[in-house]
Amino acid sequence: MVYNMTKWKRPPSLLLLLGAALIALAYMRWGLAPMAWMVPIPFLLYLEDTSGKRQLLFVLLAPCVGFTLATLKIITHPLPWYMALLFGIPIGFFHGLPLLLFALTRRWVPRRGVIHWEIFLFASLATLSEWVQYTFTPLGTWGSQADTQIGHLPLLQMISLTGISGLSFLMYWFGALAAGWFTNKRKSLKIHSAVAGLLFVGILVYGQLRIEYGTRRNTRTIAVATIATDSTVGTSKALPSDPYRQGNLDALLRRTRRAARMGAQVIVWTEAATLVLTEEEEVFLSKVSATARESAVHLVAAYVLLLERDPVKYRNAYVWIRPDGTIDHTYLKHRPVPGEPVVRGTGPSPMVVGSMGRMSGAICYDFNFPAEGRERAGAELVLLPSSDWRGIDPIHTQMAALRAIENGYSLVRSTRFGFSAAYDVYGRLLGGRSSFESHEPILLTWVPLSQVTTLYALLGDWFPALLVLFLSGLLMGRLAVVGSNAIK
Repeated sequence: MVYNMTKWKRPPSLLLLLGAALIALAYMRWGLAPMAWMVPIPFLLYLEDTSGKRQLLFVLLAPCVGFTLATLKIITHPLPWYMALLFGIPIGFFHGLPLLLFALTRRWVPRRGVIHWEIFLFASLATLSEWVQYTFTPLGTWGSQADTQIGHLPLLQMISLTGISGLSFLMYWFGALAAGWFTNKRKSLKIHSAVAGLLFVGILVYGQLRIEYGTRRNTRTIAVATIATDSTVGTSKALPSDPYRQGNLDALLRRTRRAARMGAQVIVWTEAATLVLTEEEEVFLSKVSATARESAVHLVAAYVLLLERDPVKYRNAYVWIRPDGTIDHTYLKHRPVPGEPVVRGTGPSPMVVGSMGRMSGAICYDFNFPAEGRERAGAELVLLPSSDWRGIDPIHTQMAALRAIENGYSLVRSTRFGFSAAYDVYGRLLGGRSSFESHEPILLTWVPLSQVTTLYALLGDWFPALLVLFLSGLLMGRLAVVGSNAIK
């Protein structure tokens, strides 16, 4: 006996609850990656079974509930619980909006044949909504479908071609296709499903071959060290005392010299490794420059420069010092976290060129935005001073590694209150250290100094542009039909 899924009574409220639960389980901390592929299914079945204005309201609200629950998983000290609402609801909105638009436009596309254009309509709307979020809002890629697959290296290699939008589209496409099998379209979906399955296998084969043959190349390596800090600046309203700040800076300089003796050629501190007052900056720069010169290393010294006390305002910066002690450049964080009281950096991404090769840098949240990662395309190594908290350790570092795959450079992320790690151009972990699991303040890793040209780095967001063209074609077809009917 074969059970007929099309005759199963699907309570609409249960579908919405199931969708919210899948979101809560699939995203953020402790995310179950396979469940992210299934997230669209209950929502699309809900739209299939219901109609009316209440349908549109609930399909917009349910993802907001799901992402609020998912965001609660990353809310740990020092963040208050209500931050889950401030971030979860906007991210949920960008997942609910394409469902709402799909409900309004799905009847515009032809439903006959084996292609089922409405599946591509949903996948395109959902992918473009993600793209709008991480391109035009301060939310970055949090909640992205692609970020849920950070542990699957062969699959992730496709983002070197399309950026993360291509992988997100694939996941939305498969979710919509699976939803179709719970309706009366099952027979007509067989060919569509077979083609999708072959494409998926092809993507995995491409990814595995890219890793296998790419890592056989003879590449030069350099020793890169990350330096932990004892600084707790930013975790409370009280500023650290002068003796505490001086002791912390002395410890950073000692660790820097020790890392150089261990063989490090490039050394990078964490974000906000120390707090510096404006009247102290000149002395601070002279000390770190002298340390870099004595140790003959490239030193990326990240620090916070206090500008105002009430209300607090500061510069979140790093200074890049060459082995001869000269300052190559000072960089200010380009993408502050929402609510971070900083002076936002502007201008082009820096590139340090010398005997070591081509190197660049950014600060933490900058790499939640694919555009920032693409600006550093052409570099062989990118250094990323960062600062996290327990709730996003280690996923925030793993998310940043996607920028290395997209743009073809090695990445070293030095993280306060989190996971410091080095990755190669294929996203392979070369070395790592969690500040919650190790008291050793130095991570020394031999990192390939190489650059691999990727299609994404060359063409940028060509895949979202292709989806815009597809949706424009559907809209023009719809207008042509409406115009033809009007003439009749």
